[in-house]
Amino acid sequence: MRWTIRAKLTALVLAVLVPLVAGAGLEFWRDLRSERGKAQAEMLEFAQYLARHFDEVLAGQIENLEAIGSVRRFVDIEDDELVALAARVRAQHPFIHRFLAVRPDGLISASS
Repeated sequence: MRWTIRAKLTALVLAVLVPLVAGAGLEFWRDLRSERGKAQAEMLEFAQYLARHFDEVLAGQIENLEAIGSVRRFVDIEDDELVALAARVRAQHPFIHRFLAVRPDGLISASS
């Protein structure tokens, strides 16, 4: 069997292109796997950041509840109790400067 020019050119193009396509495919899968690993690592890092943030928020809320629980009476809250409450919460939340005690009718009964 004699090879025609068309058959020779086709064989030559296939001999060059098949390894190139196979190499490109392997490189694509390798890049895809490494990028997937990077994405998973970034998601894990962000989840850990959110977990730390939620822990801080919950710890602050627990501190707030403990501080509110230290008030002796909610009916007649005195100014000195609010000052103590503000000082206790300020240790965890420096941006809080004072507390107000508001009665159910909307009047302010005490302020720190």
